[in-house]
Amino acid sequence: MNVQLSKWNTKELAKFALNIGVHFASVATLLFGKDPMPVNPKESWCLIRTRAGLLMPEQKDWWSVAPETNGHAVSEDLAAVCSAYVLPWLEQLQDS
Repeated sequence: MNVQLSKWNTKELAKFALNIGVHFASVATLLFGKDPMPVNPKESWCLIRTRAGLLMPEQKDWWSVAPETNGHAVSEDLAAVCSAYVLPWLEQLQDS
């Protein structure tokens, strides 16, 4: 997982997306003859990638934060998204 910051962020408004990647060593070995992934891979190097917000029914791609934003509320929202959408998505891939 990683947090991608918008290149258009300002002091008044910042946006970010939560990216998720999944890597399968056996698939990489079939494709490339070996698994080129380091022990701690970057999300952008993974074979399967998505954004947390795109797993949600409302397709919320970016979260916004402004000086008046309640950081606790944003962190609770992200935790709920991970619990309700990201973890089930990862579990579904595990069974594939």
